[in-house]
Amino acid sequence: MIFFLSNVFNIFSSLSFIDIVFFSLILILIISFVGMVYFVKINKKLINLEIQEKTNNSLKDELKDNDDEITHYEDDQEKTAIISYSELIKNANRNKIVYEEKSTQEKDPDISVKKINVKENDQKDYVINLEKEEEFLKELKNLQSK
Repeated sequence: MIFFLSNVFNIFSSLSFIDIVFFSLILILIISFVGMVYFVKINKKLINLEIQEKTNNSLKDELKDNDDEITHYEDDQEKTAIISYSELIKNANRNKIVYEEKSTQEKDPDISVKKINVKENDQKDYVINLEKEEEFLKELKNLQSK
């Protein structure tokens, strides 16, 4: 250790006063540059955190304001949502459509028309107009032939 210190002292004693001043100035510049880069990075992180907090607070306020309004779609999704496997099994036949009869058209035997039994179907949403169903089947066949 004494040998190391003597060598360092010999190096500094061989330098002139101007060399020592320039060496110390360069060290001060390097330290100040590293410090400024560090503070700039910290400042950017703080600014980003402030922006995120403002955004989160504004989003929370918007969500609190919109909690009371439930659209028809959201209401329907809440009623038909299946949360567990037991609910899935229990509600498997809930949205099932019961047909009275099945027939094929004379013009096109590939298209089958089914008549819905309205009495056994609890949900009226699934009752489809016959004309709309025929149009749908024609469009489906046109799409399939392309």
